[in-house]
Amino acid sequence: MADYLYRSGQVEKALAWAPGNSEYWMAAAGLRDDPREALRRAVELNPYEARGWVRLGLAEEMEGNLAEAERCLLEAARRSLKFEPRWALTNFYFRRGRTEEFRMWAGEAARMSYGDPAPLFDLCRQVGRCAMPELEYARFLAGRGEADEAAEILLGMEKPEWVSDGLLEAERAVELWKRTRGERLEPLEKAIRLSGMQAERYEVASQWVPVEKGREYLIEARHEARQLAGAIPAERTGLKWVVEEDGRRVAESEGLRVGGGTVAVRFRAGGKKARLALVHEREAGAVRVEAEVKIVRVRFR
Repeated sequence: MADYLYRSGQVEKALAWAPGNSEYWMAAAGLRDDPREALRRAVELNPYEARGWVRLGLAEEMEGNLAEAERCLLEAARRSLKFEPRWALTNFYFRRGRTEEFRMWAGEAARMSYGDPAPLFDLCRQVGRCAMPELEYARFLAGRGEADEAAEILLGMEKPEWVSDGLLEAERAVELWKRTRGERLEPLEKAIRLSGMQAERYEVASQWVPVEKGREYLIEARHEARQLAGAIPAERTGLKWVVEEDGRRVAESEGLRVGGGTVAVRFRAGGKKARLALVHEREAGAVRVEAEVKIVRVRFR
């Protein structure tokens, strides 16, 4: 009967039937002008429910009982190792201006965080750096368009990692590139199978790279290619490398030959980033190639 009343929204009547149910007391707290009495009863009945301690702590803070609020929130963190109590303490110490405690609990919250960490990082930026995962913070900054700050964090790490295309706008993007990738474009080193049924024009793979405006660059790519058994003999695979800036093609290589070899593309950068792509474009009058192509090495310098 109590469960029926509770599920139908008659919380106070449910409590009359089952006054020892902490969940009912938690629900009743949301219906009262001063929820503290109901929340105290809830945590008394079930002291292991961290959510009740968090709500009680916030209610005490609203009434100005800061010492009691802090005690309840710390009790929540002691009862549960999950994110919510740590996030509540982070916000509590932020509102109180207690920087050292804020940084400690922000670090704890960051380690237990799931989903979007942006709200936590927003608080940390207002106070100063916290004990947070540096790679995640760099991702956050890059997503906000703050490429320079994100790049500085990664360059300060012992083993920096590339984060996102947003970092290509950073002043030190080229230095970061050299430390993380060197001259190799590893995501483009792959095997491709041309069945003869592929579209006449399509993009096989692509990658953004940082550049310095006005500087000349050389891209060298080595490949191996063999035709499938029974295929019509062909000289070229239909594949070639192209460089784009601002959505327009600024340079391209000769077609990749059957049998293999090395092709080169030179271009002068017009901005801070360029896009290198491997594309298939069947030449007019050429047969549909059936072949296996392996991109062995791509260097960018």
